[in-house]
Amino acid sequence: VVLTPAAAGQVVDVLLDGSPIAAAQAGADVQRGRLTLDAPRLYRVVDLHGPPATHELRLQVSTPGAQAYSFTFG
Repeated sequence: VVLTPAAAGQVVDVLLDGSPIAAAQAGADVQRGRLTLDAPRLYRVVDLHGPPATHELRLQVSTPGAQAYSFTFG
């Protein structure tokens, strides 16, 4: 997802199916279920393996001002 923080260091909680994302399912930019926004850029949030399935991804921003521009799947 392409995100722009309100300020560097803004934290986003990453939830998959209602729970903090597990390390095995998290993308390269997620640490301990959290994404720290450092600059406007593409963040790698999810890295799922196995057969296709339906999931709910939720990004919870603790402070206002972050902007999301696009989600990519592939």
